[in-house]
Amino acid sequence: IKKKLITDNCFDDIICPKSSKKDKKVSALTVEEQRSFVSVLLNEEAGNKCKYQMLLMLYTGMRCGEVNALTVSDINFTFKTININKTVTKDKNDKSILSDRPKTDAGNRILRMTATVESLLREYIDSSFRENELNLLFYNFDKKGVVPTAAVNYEFKKIIRKYNVINQTKEMRELSERGSEKVAYKKYSYYRKTE
Repeated sequence: IKKKLITDNCFDDIICPKSSKKDKKVSALTVEEQRSFVSVLLNEEAGNKCKYQMLLMLYTGMRCGEVNALTVSDINFTFKTININKTVTKDKNDKSILSDRPKTDAGNRILRMTATVESLLREYIDSSFRENELNLLFYNFDKKGVVPTAAVNYEFKKIIRKYNVINQTKEMRELSERGSEKVAYKKYSYYRKTE
């Protein structure tokens, strides 16, 4: 139309479909739940393979895919910043891959590092970081690639259930009746469902 090659836009009369799924109501962990979760990560689960990713998400507000996509060069200790410019996503075959941009345009950002985050990152780099072909902070050496968000989400759910971080009897609604699962979670996030 702009180039005057056609006179009518054939998409003008197409109505975009709307989802019939109800929006899920979610709420953040309470301050007490977060304290409990952090305490478990620093003590009973100090050796958990996803400890640093979960703490970074809690302390910075980064998405799981953004944390798993961080490279060593994204961390700047001189200026105390974290550059977020990519994410872990899935390809058409449902395989986790490194995307060259964040989930949204607004996701491209630079975060200021607090003293807690700086200390956490220095501890991780000094004790656990290993060189890898993608230069990622968090790398899956077993599968030679990115750490899938599902792997971190699995560890999160496991800790929540094992240590009863969230009151599972009153505050949670079940998503399904599968097995003995009594806790419902918004996928890939640190949120709990409410009534």
